[in-house]
Amino acid sequence: MWRMYCPTQEGVAIHTTAQQLQATLPDAASLLPVSYVFETGLEGGVVRIASQKRPMFASEHEWRVVDVREIEKQTPDGELPRGIRLNWNPSEQVGGIHIHPDADSSLEEVVRDSVRVYAPSLTGLVRKSAMAEDPVMSFARPLMDTLASGQRLESNGDAADSAVRPHNSGERP
Repeated sequence: MWRMYCPTQEGVAIHTTAQQLQATLPDAASLLPVSYVFETGLEGGVVRIASQKRPMFASEHEWRVVDVREIEKQTPDGELPRGIRLNWNPSEQVGGIHIHPDADSSLEEVVRDSVRVYAPSLTGLVRKSAMAEDPVMSFARPLMDTLASGQRLESNGDAADSAVRPHNSGERP
């Protein structure tokens, strides 16, 4: 997905959950998963139309906030509003800030500095995407951390279960 949406390696992804986002919405607004179908016509009304995209975009797994009350409001020049404002507190809704795996150090520095200034409580959530890590190392790192801590390792001996776990020193191996 990084290559699709950020081919220039200058991307940042903000992680939240549907439940966290839903908690920020006004009562009349709905958080809806987008359906990836090709339907024309007005059947199903504004909500269906607002939560639908063509099948070629199905890899996005997008969600949309729909508040039909906003459609009735018009700007002074007669235009319909382009969106709704949400009271959104990032420190309560953001679970991670992920930097493009191929981003250079200057982007990483700018993102970290910006978060430190504008949302200091999120500073610890900024990290380069796990995709930046060597696949072997991403598997081996928990094992290496356990060994470095001096803990013994155990396995249940089942070949199908290749997990190796820290040994609880209070139990017999």
